[in-house]
Amino acid sequence: MTRISVMYFLTAIAAVASVASSALAQQTAFGHIVSLQTGSLGGPPHLAPNTAIDADDTLAITLDAPFVNSSETGPVTVRPLPATPCKITNGGYALDPKDTGTKVNESVLLSAYLAGHRVSLHLNGCVFNKPRIISVVLSTVNN
Repeated sequence: MTRISVMYFLTAIAAVASVASSALAQQTAFGHIVSLQTGSLGGPPHLAPNTAIDADDTLAITLDAPFVNSSETGPVTVRPLPATPCKITNGGYALDPKDTGTKVNESVLLSAYLAGHRVSLHLNGCVFNKPRIISVVLSTVNN
């Protein structure tokens, strides 16, 4: 293969990977943030739901837009397990403190909340049994 052929091949592989990963993500409609929850969003199963415990730094939000449930995919095996929706469907969306970019997403979400701007969320998988936010789109139109 020539160098140009290799570059075309790698570009094609990157494009397919990008389409495949974006196909996994879902997006909410634009909406205003109507609630914020910080601190512990999960915990040991012996504690009642929403019991405050020391845990990872995280943030969950609720939008006034229609709820979109993300899916948790099972482990990749010979036959991939079907995707299952996140268990909590009335508690909004959450950031995973282990994801890269979480601090940036937190900042954008807090800024949007304080300024009254609308956001759209890209979701992929579940964290704390809620749809996991992987990206935030900020609208400059705040109506």
